[in-house]
Amino acid sequence: MKTSVVMATYNGEKFLNKQLDSIASQSVLPDELVIVDDGSKDSTRQLLSDFAEKFGHDISIILVFREKNLGYIKNFIDGIARTKNELIFLCDQDDLWHEDKIKETKLFFDSNPDMVALHSNTNIIDQDSNVIKWGAQEYKKVLEKRTVKQFIKKVNYPGMALAFRKGVILPKLLELDKQFNLPTHDWVIGFLGAINEGFYVTCKVFTFRRYTGENVALQLDSNSKNFLIDERIQGIDLYKEYYELVSKYQILFGEEIIDINQYLSNAEIRVKYLRSKNLLDCIRNLRNINYYPSYSSFLKDIIMTARGNGG
Repeated sequence: MKTSVVMATYNGEKFLNKQLDSIASQSVLPDELVIVDDGSKDSTRQLLSDFAEKFGHDISIILVFREKNLGYIKNFIDGIARTKNELIFLCDQDDLWHEDKIKETKLFFDSNPDMVALHSNTNIIDQDSNVIKWGAQEYKKVLEKRTVKQFIKKVNYPGMALAFRKGVILPKLLELDKQFNLPTHDWVIGFLGAINEGFYVTCKVFTFRRYTGENVALQLDSNSKNFLIDERIQGIDLYKEYYELVSKYQILFGEEIIDINQYLSNAEIRVKYLRSKNLLDCIRNLRNINYYPSYSSFLKDIIMTARGNGG
């Protein structure tokens, strides 16, 4: 199965060369690299052009330089649509790849014909490429298939650790992007993999995700005592966005996948008792425990509600 890597860039000159080098140093090179730049104003485009000139004989490299900024979601989706091959890897501009990422991912897909999407574990690195958090995704098994119900209990599936079959994913991804403002692209790709009964995760670390201090999606202290109620509510609101998208998907395509209203209702209850700091309402909501992301998230709600605003 031939492979395509889709990288989206925007003013990424600081770490871009290191990411590109980690792709060029793969034990099995990608067949194609599609890089879509969203209107960079720094030296990103020159760095990409230099890379294409140096490695264009080993990898088919397509550079797309936009004059109008699309935003990272549409930038990635457009890049995916431009690929020629079936197995797609997504790539950010400031991370690092394990040298066997493509090789080992291909083996997973070759050995599991029903695999539609694979999400791998990640280590978090600092600006000097030192590991500051191991196994950030907390996957435990070498390979585990997840159902839709298991999938939607997790909100964070960063695309830089994602690979998927284009033929299964792209048609509905394009239709969803056409109809709605997607909260993100990577979670949607994983969801499409799950509803096709082919979403897998692995504890193997294939990507080192860089914490730059600017990538706000990367919350390194979400389990600390200083994680305030307002921030927790923001996290629940993100879950609600995904639940609402599932509801829209079911209406658009006429597919009954899951009773998502139960999850939406529970999220609203959580926001209400967290805002009012009503511990009794929080405890009473034990009856909805199956609609929490995890048992520990319910316990954390109790602790935070009891403490008030993180005090």
